[in-house]
Amino acid sequence: MVSKLLDADLGGLPFSPRYPFVVTGLAEGKESAGQKAGLMEGDSLLTFNGQACAFYSDVRKQLVANKGKEATISFMRNGQ
Repeated sequence: MVSKLLDADLGGLPFSPRYPFVVTGLAEGKESAGQKAGLMEGDSLLTFNGQACAFYSDVRKQLVANKGKEATISFMRNGQ
């Protein structure tokens, strides 16, 4: 899903659509950062290092800015 969003041709729209950040899968094989953080399919990210990050574009900016660093996240699971 994320790769589809990145590759989507928005046809020159004057705005960027905002997609909520919902975990749709985790990397297989060795334990990923998401698995270490306890994320599961269906979780919605709420904050990243104390900053609201409900949308994919917000999370992406934080991941790029904090690459290789430890981070604190909060997420919602099953509406809680």
